[in-house]
Amino acid sequence: MTDIYLQPGANVRLSQSLVLDGINVTIRSSGSITGATIDGTDALDSLFILRNEATLQLEGLVLANCRAEADGGAVRMENSDASLRDVRIQDCYAGNSGGAIYAAKGSLRLESVEITRCSTGIGTEGENAKGLGGAIRIVKVPEVELSEVNITGCSAVKGGALHIDGGTDSETTLNRVRLADSTATEEGGLIYISTGRLALENGTLLESGTASQGSSIAFGGSPEVSYRLPLPPGYWIPHSRCEIYRQLPADCDAVCRALFDKCKTETDAQNNECKQFPVAFVQPCNWEATPALLGVSLYQVPTSALDVDLPYACAPGILGSSDAEDQSTVPDPCNDGTTTYGQGSTACDVCDEDFFLVLGEAQASTKACKSCPAVVPYTCGVDTRIGALYVPGRGSLNVSSGWWRASNESSTLFACKDGNALCHPFYEGPKCEVCTNTTDNGIRYFLNSKARCQPCDRPAESVMLLVGLLCAAGALGLGTLKVIRSSWAPSGKVARALVLLGRRIALLWKRAGMLCKTKQLINLFQVVAVVPAVYELDEVPPQLSEWAMNLFNAVNIFDLDLFLPPACYGSYLKRLIAWGFLPFAPILLATLGSCAWELVAQARHSAAASSANSTRAALWRGFLRVLPLILILQFLLVTSTSTHILRTFNCIEFPTRDAVLPGMQEPYRAYLADDLSLDCSTPEYATAQRWAYVLLFVWPIGAPLLYLGLLLASRRDIMTR
Repeated sequence: MTDIYLQPGANVRLSQSLVLDGINVTIRSSGSITGATIDGTDALDSLFILRNEATLQLEGLVLANCRAEADGGAVRMENSDASLRDVRIQDCYAGNSGGAIYAAKGSLRLESVEITRCSTGIGTEGENAKGLGGAIRIVKVPEVELSEVNITGCSAVKGGALHIDGGTDSETTLNRVRLADSTATEEGGLIYISTGRLALENGTLLESGTASQGSSIAFGGSPEVSYRLPLPPGYWIPHSRCEIYRQLPADCDAVCRALFDKCKTETDAQNNECKQFPVAFVQPCNWEATPALLGVSLYQVPTSALDVDLPYACAPGILGSSDAEDQSTVPDPCNDGTTTYGQGSTACDVCDEDFFLVLGEAQASTKACKSCPAVVPYTCGVDTRIGALYVPGRGSLNVSSGWWRASNESSTLFACKDGNALCHPFYEGPKCEVCTNTTDNGIRYFLNSKARCQPCDRPAESVMLLVGLLCAAGALGLGTLKVIRSSWAPSGKVARALVLLGRRIALLWKRAGMLCKTKQLINLFQVVAVVPAVYELDEVPPQLSEWAMNLFNAVNIFDLDLFLPPACYGSYLKRLIAWGFLPFAPILLATLGSCAWELVAQARHSAAASSANSTRAALWRGFLRVLPLILILQFLLVTSTSTHILRTFNCIEFPTRDAVLPGMQEPYRAYLADDLSLDCSTPEYATAQRWAYVLLFVWPIGAPLLYLGLLLASRRDIMTR
């Protein structure tokens, strides 16, 4: 046996490979940081080539800049044994496989070894395939053990860190090993395994691998991969206890059951009494090949490409246990008000300065600290823990002037129209756009164009004025129409000219088919009033937008909003009922007027008393006379009235908290979009909603049914013309 000691700090540059043919060699130095370096810059092949049952032991060395045309940049062994302890291998390359180490048969043991920036060439599949195992390739080695090994920054075609083809009876054990930041252009960013058993144990980590398939592990056959607990702190994994599945006899008593439980972790060879309990065909783990697994908690890794890190890092806000007995098999959340800053954390803490935390959050995805925005809406508070959005050491998360949120538990903001985060006196509700009504100030409404509450000027007088104007407009229109259609010629020159002009306009109106065009124009206005986004008026100044919408709403001649906003006429329920039934007033007045006209005309032309049949006939003539006017009025009213009714079902939601609490309702509060003072969860809204359902059958559903009935009644006349 040859034993070589190299002085610490020595730099040995090999001009050719050290070939060990059936001999035993030990090379030692003081450590992987201060020990000697064996440099392969000038070597033409692997630094060490082992064959014919040779033995190599390396301790306390640095192997660097090695390059092999075929396999094993630093070590290539065939049917030999290699043991490396406290060794660092860096910047090595192999044209075929095993950028740092290539092991075929024999045995391989690595302890406290670091392998970094090693790689292989890129080639085709086959017997001499290239690009396998950026750090280590294992071929039919019965026993491989890696303990406290760190492999990072390696690359290959398959198996960026390890490529294992151990054979059916081989076992590779990774004990406290970290494989990270390695890449495979095809499969197995960290590990590619085709045959054999692979045991990951005692905190082994597979993280940050990259590959087209299997970023952590890729499988080329039916190997067996298991993870044996315990895990490193801050990580968790599902697991089960490895035991022998046996068949329990039907007449098994208490003593028999005690022996049965004991035989779950003892083989027939270990305990002859266990033979009375036949072994089941299906077993949870491969204890036949490795009896030491019995009684061990482990996770059997499915033999499909694994693209996530293993084991699973506890998410931010979830605490991984540092207790060895707990083994992090189930992640635990941090206490309310604390969190963890990243994955795999083992200690909960408060957020740093200028960060805030959502209190009461049950979801790990939002338990992490969030940065306080530097923009206007948010300022981090001072003093104590006040709100549910908490800035540790600085207090609650406050909202700046000009912004509003539904509660101090929500970070969703809405810009006020020239308002304040805390509503001014006489302002309340969503976005501070609900006006409070006090004795001193009377009833007030929110004017969008000015973003201010304005007093309502005598709503009763406004209603009376509306009714008076409508009656005057109706009388004037009917009188004008009567004069134009008659043959009466006034004596005055101006009056005669006006009547003549009116008759000419009526003639042009009829010849141009303006009635149909006017209906289409009214429909356009009504649609635009319902869907203002058609004209994208949100981008224009508020005053112009409001003026344009008032113009589009001009056809709503019986709308309560004509003189004052809806808020001035009482509660939303009262306004809804008025919207639904007020349009019937002009229809009823027109019908009564027409019927009265016919009755008076009949009385004038008949000296005798009118019979019941003649009275009914007069009433029917009066109804038929006014029917076109009724249809016109309904045509004008149906869209706007239906719109008011349907708006009852339009509630908008405002988030009241960021936290999603288990077993609680959604963190939202809804208000009626047409009246932000009405909470959609209150009995008042439920009553209004029931009335809206009734009115649906009067207008949106009733009007089309009326048209359909009239069409069916006039079907014969229509078909004969």
